[in-house]
Amino acid sequence: MRFKSIGCWLGRIARTKNIEMKSHKIVYKRFSVLAKDSYSSQERLLPSELAARYVQSLMNRSTLKVENKSVTDNSTVKVSNSKQEEEESNRRLITQVRTMFTSEPVDLNPWGSSARKYQEIFCQHVASLLAQHMNKLLLEPRARLVQNFMQDFTLSDSEVLGRLKRISQWTQEVSRFSESAEVFQDSDVSLLEEQTESGEYSLHSALDMNSDPLLVAREMMTSPAFKVLWRILNSNEGFMALLFLRGTLSLNRNALALQGTSGRQLRYHVNQICEQLLQSDLLLFESGSLESNGRSLMFTLNDWREEWGIRRSMHDLVDRLYRGYRFYNLKHKLIPSYSLGTLHFHFANSVPINDESILKTNTVSMDKRTQHSIAVINHIRVRSFIGGLGMEQQFINHVITTELRENFKYFGDIYTLSPIPFFVPWLFHQMKLYSKVIQGDQWDTLVLTSRDAAIVEDILSWLKNATQDAHHVKQVAQLEQKLTSGKETLMKLVSYFLLNAKGRRMRCLDSVARMHFSNGAELYRINFMADLSRRRLRQSLGITVNYRYKREDQERNMLRFYESDTLAVAEEATRLQQLANLVDTHHCSSSL
Repeated sequence: MRFKSIGCWLGRIARTKNIEMKSHKIVYKRFSVLAKDSYSSQERLLPSELAARYVQSLMNRSTLKVENKSVTDNSTVKVSNSKQEEEESNRRLITQVRTMFTSEPVDLNPWGSSARKYQEIFCQHVASLLAQHMNKLLLEPRARLVQNFMQDFTLSDSEVLGRLKRISQWTQEVSRFSESAEVFQDSDVSLLEEQTESGEYSLHSALDMNSDPLLVAREMMTSPAFKVLWRILNSNEGFMALLFLRGTLSLNRNALALQGTSGRQLRYHVNQICEQLLQSDLLLFESGSLESNGRSLMFTLNDWREEWGIRRSMHDLVDRLYRGYRFYNLKHKLIPSYSLGTLHFHFANSVPINDESILKTNTVSMDKRTQHSIAVINHIRVRSFIGGLGMEQQFINHVITTELRENFKYFGDIYTLSPIPFFVPWLFHQMKLYSKVIQGDQWDTLVLTSRDAAIVEDILSWLKNATQDAHHVKQVAQLEQKLTSGKETLMKLVSYFLLNAKGRRMRCLDSVARMHFSNGAELYRINFMADLSRRRLRQSLGITVNYRYKREDQERNMLRFYESDTLAVAEEATRLQQLANLVDTHHCSSSL
């Protein structure tokens, strides 16, 4: 019986070895086929070699100089043969890279997927090379590099659906390959352990990650752009290379024309990665004061100027810090000299209506605040590529929970002083709908009556003339008169814009309102003609807004944002909801 059991066991080992040899043969075959160069040659490329070719192509496309040539009507620009060959080579290479992600075979090999391993190695090398080379480029070529990379790596809707079908196929057929593990179920475990200790045989379970359909599905649905960006942002040089693109965007907003899916995915992926870095303590919130270093103060001042106008100086910031004004910087632990975002808050006697009122009347010293003092967050800014609901809400919640409640022992309501950056663009869009320059749909509804349209058109024409100069506002008195005469209409429209206006894929059209409402805040007050600076006039006709965070209602309001048709409005602001409800979209659409 002993010899019989040993014979059976040896037979099972032989069958297992046969499965292993077939599996490795499949892996080698799949790996070799995938690694074939698409340039009609039969050269077998390793992932590192394909990555080097792709990054070189990406660098060439990003640093390509476009020469302006004067061309007559009868002449044409002739492209050299070498230029055409280079463009064709780039197209083939991009197609090869995209095909690697979009046409991934359903690899049922129990020992792992060669296609996914090839992708993993390829992404690792691309990220490493991009992190090294991006710092060598000027800002605009670097922006083009990121733009080209995102366009190459962003999958279309049809490609994503194709991957879903392959995942479905994988989950249906994966069960057959669990049989390789059954070989060891009846074997003599003690004998196997004895053989393992002697080094004659090593037992590896076939039931690893590749045997779990859910884990494989998650891996296959992970965006290739995310895989590369994750590795870039985990290196210091890559992290800084992406963040310095903020300078490009502030100087030339057309330098990085990422629109549609690729733009949304870039910001989403970077935001998700930075949230993970925050949880791993690589990103941290640093409290700032007069003792902070000069770079932190300059970042704070520049962000303050960016949001509330250019009429701010270091003297103004120092004056506020002496009065108890506090600021916080978001920093990378390994790069402490660079600020990724800033937030300002102070204690006040009343809720401010604009930035000027903070310095003049409302600021209260931290150590002398009374029981009637309230906390006000009047500025939050997270830099490009890491901005988004997640990071900004993390910033706000850190100040609310850690700083105010734990460090300052403040348990009252927290108010904000916030801009409405997209109200004027929305009004211009409404005028295009009214004049039938563009056609709307169920998500792009006209809400202007003929009377509203006449008032809005008059105000917007005055606004364009008054704010043409980049440094000051002309004819302020006349503009104020126009705004005052149209106050009833404007308050109705801005209330509707903040509370009722919806987009095709978003609950709230204004980005700042969406950030606060989805974080559990409620609308507290709308301040008409509160800030007549050029920037605020061009954004919201001088209107600012206050939101309020109530500790007992924050979670309830968060859920309400996603579940209810109405947003959270404070009891003091019920009239604003009534004004918003005066806008009858059905009446406006039928009147046309």
